[in-house]
Amino acid sequence: MIRLSLVIVVTLLLTGTAQAADWKPFVALSVGESLDTLTTYRFLKGTRCVEGNSRLGRYPTGGRLIVWTAIPVATTALASYVLGKSPVKGVRILGKALSYSAGGWG
Repeated sequence: MIRLSLVIVVTLLLTGTAQAADWKPFVALSVGESLDTLTTYRFLKGTRCVEGNSRLGRYPTGGRLIVWTAIPVATTALASYVLGKSPVKGVRILGKALSYSAGGWG
């Protein structure tokens, strides 16, 4: 998750769009999903808990959990970024709300 975040930040810096980007929604999204992944991994490895998502299996590896989380994080971050570039204020607010809510659900 942290690597994905760094890749997106470096990409935005290299393309020159980092100055115009509002980072707070993306940080909230990354932190929320990272904490969710860490707590899931911790409880799966330290207790007799099993994963309820059948696509991940009963005892998924850390890498599998990270990949499973990285896909929606990248998609949500991209959608939030695109919506944030809209000239319509309501659409920009929707883009921020998308990242904040996804991070909170994490």
